[in-house]
Amino acid sequence: VHLRHNVCQARADRILIDMSHCSGMDSTFMGVVAGIACYIKSNPAFSFKLINLSEKNQKLLVTLGVDRVVDYSLSASEEEQEILNQLDGSSQTLKNDMSSKLDTAKTTLEAHQSLVDINPDNLSKFKSILEYLRDDVRKLSDS
Repeated sequence: VHLRHNVCQARADRILIDMSHCSGMDSTFMGVVAGIACYIKSNPAFSFKLINLSEKNQKLLVTLGVDRVVDYSLSASEEEQEILNQLDGSSQTLKNDMSSKLDTAKTTLEAHQSLVDINPDNLSKFKSILEYLRDDVRKLSDS
């Protein structure tokens, strides 16, 4: 995933995630995206959008209801493509975060909870995962 953003007065006000090279998404990624989208929607000064999304990945968003909260498009608009062209070569590939097991478990739990928050039907899909992650966070916190 390549993260691209416009910088305006030394701060990012628009986040575009170019999904053109993304062959699939797991529930944790979609939950993080949903959480970011919900957070950013509460502040109209910022925008967040997935662009160049494949039809397969669009279906994944729809399946979990993430399409209800995240802005996305199957192709980049003319303006977005211009931004991508301007930033070509200056985009950053996200690297694996080597944070602690506790931080990873908390992030994964929050991501799956976001999926349930945006679509209560997801509870039946993720109930056992949520229970496992809550237990994992509790055990790692006690360590």
